[in-house]
Amino acid sequence: MVDVDVIVPTFGRDHRINATLQMLLKQSPLPVRVIVVNQTLGILGPATATKLAYEMHKVDLVWLNRSEASLCGARNDALRVSVSPICLFLDDDILVPSDLVGKHWNSYQYDKDLAALGGQVWHRLSLTAIDDLNLKCPELGTTKASMLTVPVQSGPLFGCHFSIRREIALSIGGWDESFIGSANWEEGDLMNRLTLQGMKFIWHPDIWLIHIKEPMGGCRIPGNQSFQEWTKTANFFLYKYRYPKEKSWKLVLLTSLRSGPLRKENILNPLRWPTAWCGLFKGWFLGYRRAHNPILISSNKQK
Repeated sequence: MVDVDVIVPTFGRDHRINATLQMLLKQSPLPVRVIVVNQTLGILGPATATKLAYEMHKVDLVWLNRSEASLCGARNDALRVSVSPICLFLDDDILVPSDLVGKHWNSYQYDKDLAALGGQVWHRLSLTAIDDLNLKCPELGTTKASMLTVPVQSGPLFGCHFSIRREIALSIGGWDESFIGSANWEEGDLMNRLTLQGMKFIWHPDIWLIHIKEPMGGCRIPGNQSFQEWTKTANFFLYKYRYPKEKSWKLVLLTSLRSGPLRKENILNPLRWPTAWCGLFKGWFLGYRRAHNPILISSNKQK
């Protein structure tokens, strides 16, 4: 067992979170603690079988219930109650090899200057059945998030799979809750704050997991409206106004349009056009207003 807190925010996926929790018990070595931040109304705790399994393996299972769905807020809630020096952030719809926790832990033992560590993410293709995913051959039926093939300093930290030293995460204010709802590009904001503090973080291709990409719940907007479209737009514009040199206006506008007015469901239904376009401009306004007013742990009301 290693001194790692695994943190898993979950929203609208009570069927999946229990499967993920059971899979984490197959880790070798095991983490000392798993923290779940539940944002699904009506679900107050893990399944009885899951709770008993954690007791049997002597792994602490901490279950937090959050009334307002916010990915950054959920991560910050977990940071506040975490205890271990290393926090590993994962999505709730993943498949993980049995050595994932151990690889993250060992990386920090080998490099005392390492502040954060990211790894490869294999995203399930929409036509691939979940049962066809294979941890022995993660490339089957998936596409990789990064085409990099060697470890890269200051490389990407994908939100669904990365770890960070707890003290460092708290020292930079955790996740900025100005990125609302499902958050978007919030990882880039965290990376920029780490860089400004002179912190070392690495992305490693040999530390990986498979992202199931459940069609419902979580950050998915198409098909379930977990979060309103304008929340994504607000996050895109927030990032652009805060870091004007990083992403082009063309990219920001195209991404916002594809997440709103030009989304297939909106194009095919003229009745949705007014709401979609109003949402785009609402998000633009909120992104501009929030860009210079970060909401970090140090300025939050302690929960």
